[in-house]
Amino acid sequence: MDRLIETDRTPTAVIQVDLDGLWAVRRCYGRSGRPEDEDPVYREAVPALLKMFSDLGIAATFFVVGADAQIPWKRKILEKVLDEGHEVANHSFNHALQMGQFGRQQVENEILDCQKTLSETLQVQARGFRAPGYSYSPQVLEVLEHNGFWYDASLLPTRWGSVLRWIARRISTTPNSPVPQFDAGAGGHKTTRPFWATEAGQGVLHEKLACESRPLVEVPVSVTPRLRFPMHGGIGFLLGKRYVTEAIKAIRRSRHFLNYVIHGMDLVDGQRWPVTSGWKQRWLFGGTGEIRLKFFTDVCSHIREHFEIVRTDRWVEQMRKGA
Repeated sequence: MDRLIETDRTPTAVIQVDLDGLWAVRRCYGRSGRPEDEDPVYREAVPALLKMFSDLGIAATFFVVGADAQIPWKRKILEKVLDEGHEVANHSFNHALQMGQFGRQQVENEILDCQKTLSETLQVQARGFRAPGYSYSPQVLEVLEHNGFWYDASLLPTRWGSVLRWIARRISTTPNSPVPQFDAGAGGHKTTRPFWATEAGQGVLHEKLACESRPLVEVPVSVTPRLRFPMHGGIGFLLGKRYVTEAIKAIRRSRHFLNYVIHGMDLVDGQRWPVTSGWKQRWLFGGTGEIRLKFFTDVCSHIREHFEIVRTDRWVEQMRKGA
């Protein structure tokens, strides 16, 4: 049984943004791309998000892919993210969806290469990490704890992973290829609330409240309380604002911690920037950038009304101090 972190009486929320560049999203669906290609995630979505967060008074966490941080013009945009008071965290170097299947050394290379890039280009010592495709694994936790990270945010505790992978295969331009997204595994039965996570040898994952001097916190992506269906980002956009706001209310009533995740691609006009093709593109990435921005502005406004929103690293720091 997971050992939970006790939170304040006022429900707390964090808002996180995965900055998967257009190239990385296209690769998720069987197409090619390069970090140096023109990228509306950075050109359009990040400025829109920064204005939205500024208008709402929200400090967010941006998970950055190392390969993007190496591109000079993208780095200038990331510098503005930092200047406006947001956190920059580690999202691996190459955004490899197969990370949950990697061995220890490959996992370490992905995490530490990104960490080195963020340090050298942005002078940032990232405290948090999210694996591409929500690849929650003992290898990831072991590497993070060994290298002094404060938290992991890779766990998507949904029981619908197999359904989501089937849908992703149908959407992909190569439908017969394996799709490692939504790699929940046993994580589908874990708690939806933050907990202490530590790797303790023999490849066995232990979760406990009283832990070592550098405890690692797991900050799961929020799902609906009962059915555990995803409510974040593009999935929530497809299901509608009422679905998302009702899910947020249910989490609020249960006094659970909320981790709401947006992808940069969620704010991109899919009519101008194709990821897949035909009906798949229209269904998954339909809606103009303006329509999408309004949706996420309304959702974040709703969260602000019902939760105290804090930056992930600052909340985790307080939890670690009280451990």
